[in-house]
Amino acid sequence: MEVLYACESNDSLLFTAQKGGPLHYSRWRTFFDRAAAAAGLEGLTPHDLRRAYATLSTQAGVGPKALQAAMGHSDIG
Repeated sequence: MEVLYACESNDSLLFTAQKGGPLHYSRWRTFFDRAAAAAGLEGLTPHDLRRAYATLSTQAGVGPKALQAAMGHSDIG
């Protein structure tokens, strides 16, 4: 069973199942899409958030190696 967590600690869930607890990976995108639409961001994708994070981090002066590690990339290219 694969579960999506918002951060390293499993007690900090970004999205939870209807009865609480972790939301299974196979269903999280439905909840993400609903949350984005409710925020007026219909069509926003998780990858859009990754790109925004990378862009804003670069603009804030985060170095390439630190950004590589934060994004989980094995290659800096």
